[in-house]
Amino acid sequence: MPWPPIDNAYATWTQEPCNWLDIVLGTVGWGYGDAPAGRRQSYLDLIAPNDSPSAQKAYGKLSGCALSALGWLRLFGLSDPELWSPYRIGRAVADVVTIARRHGAWVQGDVMPGLGDIVLVKSPEHVFVCLGIEDGIMTSCDGGQVDEQGQCIKVCKRPVTRRGSQLWLGSRRVMGVARINELAPTRGQVRPVRASDGNARCHEDPAP
Repeated sequence: MPWPPIDNAYATWTQEPCNWLDIVLGTVGWGYGDAPAGRRQSYLDLIAPNDSPSAQKAYGKLSGCALSALGWLRLFGLSDPELWSPYRIGRAVADVVTIARRHGAWVQGDVMPGLGDIVLVKSPEHVFVCLGIEDGIMTSCDGGQVDEQGQCIKVCKRPVTRRGSQLWLGSRRVMGVARINELAPTRGQVRPVRASDGNARCHEDPAP
């Protein structure tokens, strides 16, 4: 497994200190479809760098929401073993929670997410990163989305509502959040840049 991944016509991977939201937003638009050329390989390098090419063929049909979150944590510089081992089918969401718990970053229940937090909702389960809340609407970056080519990463919006003590984002209830400011990099960071994006910075980040 090469690390960082190998550059191609679609994306480059730069080893440099970088903030969390630059990493996350740097992958918006990535997906399994291979147009433009190199897009599929960059997406697989993000979500499944520890898997063999034959194993990676399954990722066109697997939801990439938690796999994307694990990929972002890998690029952010965490060393947890779940990030550096081949994927175990059905374990991606649990791995996100396990990593957050290990670092003391997991807050269970109907918790209002903050900027950059990883959010878990249920019915069905889904994982995404909060990009901010304004006028009762959360903007987020979500893997596990679909375009005309298949699985991809998109920016999404959902209304934030309270139903008694319950917190709902769109039609799904919040199960918990991973506080990004509690996650400290322990190895070199890698910043993904889509070729069409150049070197523009994305955001001021809540994390180091």
